[in-house]
Amino acid sequence: MAAPANNKNAANAKVAKAALERALELRSPIDRYQTLVEIWDKQIVNALNGDIAAATMIVDRLDGKPSQGIDADINIVGNLASLIEAARKRIENAVS
Repeated sequence: MAAPANNKNAANAKVAKAALERALELRSPIDRYQTLVEIWDKQIVNALNGDIAAATMIVDRLDGKPSQGIDADINIVGNLASLIEAARKRIENAVS
């Protein structure tokens, strides 16, 4: 399913990524890798000190986020039939 026509999430994500890339370049133009290592090192320290969000972020990056399942119990045929019946009754009442 495609995003709505006026959805700007993808464009906003590109701008945010470009800003992050630029900030990394400015912070450490020679060794971007070392800057990222330092960032992750701080996240690891935070996780070890009990920061659940930091721990979750680390695990998500290592193992990948689990897919989010959709639990839907939908009776489309039954719902559609009841909607059609209700519409017929409204039409009959309006015509009568």
